[in-house]
Amino acid sequence: MKIEDIIRCEGWQKYTKIFLKDGTVIVSSYNLGVFRNMLESYGFFSTHKSHLVNNTHITRYLKDGTVILSDGSNAPVARRRKEDFMEQVVKYLKVI
Repeated sequence: MKIEDIIRCEGWQKYTKIFLKDGTVIVSSYNLGVFRNMLESYGFFSTHKSHLVNNTHITRYLKDGTVILSDGSNAPVARRRKEDFMEQVVKYLKVI
């Protein structure tokens, strides 16, 4: 597995679900904070307390505060993180 194959990570209780390009879902016993620390320097952004998305897999941003990813899944963008999100990933977005 390569870092660019990761579409998003989702916190799930004390575990993390890792969603890959090929449709595979890996469940890790590490919490999302561990992945946030590892992956933010590789172009990932924490859109919400329970979601970490790969900026290169963002296809759209909806005005209701939702990010659509390349696999068709979506992740919420917290109101408090929206401004930072827009500044950091504006080059990857199509706003609808």
